[in-house]
Amino acid sequence: MPKVNGKDSIAMGVKAEAGGNSNIEKAIAVGYKTEAQTNYSIAIGSEAMVVKAQTDKINARSIAIGTQARVEPGPDSSISSGLYDSIAIGTRSLATMGTSIVIGRDASSMRNASAANFQSGENTIAIGTNASADWGRSIAIGLNSRTAVGDSVAIGNEALASGSKGSVALGPLTHALGDNSVALGPITNANGNQSTAVGLNARSYGPHSTAIG
Repeated sequence: MPKVNGKDSIAMGVKAEAGGNSNIEKAIAVGYKTEAQTNYSIAIGSEAMVVKAQTDKINARSIAIGTQARVEPGPDSSISSGLYDSIAIGTRSLATMGTSIVIGRDASSMRNASAANFQSGENTIAIGTNASADWGRSIAIGLNSRTAVGDSVAIGNEALASGSKGSVALGPLTHALGDNSVALGPITNANGNQSTAVGLNARSYGPHSTAIG
């Protein structure tokens, strides 16, 4: 049977639960074992969940849609905005920390996914199957695309932005590995710090170096 704990909440589906407790309001849970635990949250799909943190209002107004889609707080519940407003859409999609947008199967906004104490940044965007925007204010778009630093951008299938400071990788199999590096074009690598690589198979290695073509 569905279970409604929160005020003005709705639960539909076997073992669906709307509202983590009686202090929660206007939560909506639809589907088998769905849980919408926070204020104004929406969970739709088998085992989809919007998970509350230690403070009930944290994670409010979040949306999880898809089989096992989840919006959840980091383990220490430290969110500068105090609220979530995050979106996870897709099978096993996972949005962590505030104002994150995650769309795609196995897509996530998570740093150090294999670690027990992962902590992700706010304001991230991950779109695509297995896309991962791992740190704050980063964007990953494309199959297996990944950002591993804050304020970075990776767009394209298998694109990777991983310098220790903001970096930009645009193109399939393109890697921006140096600090503040830029890689543009298919299979292009910017390896040096503050380096730029532009064009098919271009490679930049030394600091402040440029490779074009």
